Amino acid sequence: MHPFYQILSAFLLLCENAILYPAFAQSDKNTYMTDDKLKFVQDKANDFLKRYNQEYHTSWEALALNPKISIPQCAGAMSAKWGNRFMNGDKITIDVERYVILVTCAKDQSGSSWTVDVPTTRPDRVTVHQ
Repeated sequence: MHPFYQILSAFLLLCENAILYPAFAQSDKNTYMTDDKLKFVQDKANDFLKRYNQEYHTSWEALALNPKISIPQCAGAMSAKWGNRFMNGDKITIDVERYVILVTCAKDQSGSSWTVDVPTTRPDRVTVHQ
């Protein structure tokens, strides 16, 4: 690999949280949210990652959700699974893949389903076993 791309790759790995998720900075991990509905989503993601980390001996962590997110009350079962999103920073032209936890409510009070992407950190830079 060309040295320029090695440096760029290292820079992106070091700065991905600040570039891609400025509202979800590393210092915001596990922050208590005032909205109980969001807390249930955060707890579901944390439980999912706890089980995943135990099974695969990793140390993934869920970042705090943006407290401005508004979701309806979940009336059905909630599930969590891995997902990935391709993000593009404001001044970066390279697409970066970012793993998220997709927390889905099967049915809310109006009968609709919804999904919230919970951003994650991956300090050990491992491959996700989906």
